[in-house]
Amino acid sequence: MQATDRIAAVRFLITVQRWTGLLKWQDENSHDLWTWVKRIHPFALHLPLTFTYIGLMWLEALTSADFEQAGQVLYMSVTELALVTKLINIWYRREQVAGVHSQTGRRSRLPAMQSRGEGVLAPPADALPAHLLLLYPGQPIALLYRVMNLRLQALHRTPERESAPRLRAIFRLHTRVRRLTRQCEALVSPYVLSQVVFSAFIICFSAYRLVHMGFRERPGLFLTTLQFVAVMIVQIFLPCYYGNELTFHASALTDSVFRTNWLEYSVPTRKLLNCYMEFLKRPVKVRAGVFFEIGLPIFVKTINNAYSFFALLLKVSK
Repeated sequence: MQATDRIAAVRFLITVQRWTGLLKWQDENSHDLWTWVKRIHPFALHLPLTFTYIGLMWLEALTSADFEQAGQVLYMSVTELALVTKLINIWYRREQVAGVHSQTGRRSRLPAMQSRGEGVLAPPADALPAHLLLLYPGQPIALLYRVMNLRLQALHRTPERESAPRLRAIFRLHTRVRRLTRQCEALVSPYVLSQVVFSAFIICFSAYRLVHMGFRERPGLFLTTLQFVAVMIVQIFLPCYYGNELTFHASALTDSVFRTNWLEYSVPTRKLLNCYMEFLKRPVKVRAGVFFEIGLPIFVKTINNAYSFFALLLKVSK
């Protein structure tokens, strides 16, 4: 296959994110006037507009006369508070984001898929766009762990002279993927933590608003709020799902090693596999801060917390 630009479809999105102050411009290290404007325009855009708007929403929520009036504003106020956390995290770690982007935003050749599966079609660890990693950190990394599983399983009936160099290539790829996992965990941990924490309150206040709204009185607003709740649930489900996929495929590498033709390998190759098995004993997990692991259990717990807050809010309002 010829080299192709696999991130061409999202370059427009990257440009929009740069002009809205969510991504770092590539030429901010120069010292001309245009570079200075690019450097300060995120703050000039969000400080008088976004933060002022969010502050006024919280002022209205705190000065409301009853729970019903406050509930109409709180669900959106908490949502915007999560947005502020994401903005501050991106601004604070913009140099690290740019560094990861410079490592992952390059073109590369994709190996063609062969009959026995040893050349599974997938990008290497250094070819993944950083904006994809920052959106759902487990998605591309879980794909790479799955690729390594398939490549190990493809060595089931491969002779040692062909398996040994492929095993070394898989080990080198695994080392790069583990390093990439740690880098992306440090970048996404703060705002994933804030999203999980705030989602329980957002779903709670949105459900409270639906209860007091009624479908017959205002069907359009009712359906809009219901769609908002569904989007918030999906927004928290996706990173939890991909984090669970990452952990699952990383832990499956041990079984994939046993599926190789290791009984017929020589002693040096067996020692190499033994070292790799020792390396696999360290679990691969993506954590949100130091509080919890990103996975499906935390999604279920968030939904349970939202229901508990909702029941408590209904009881207090009565």
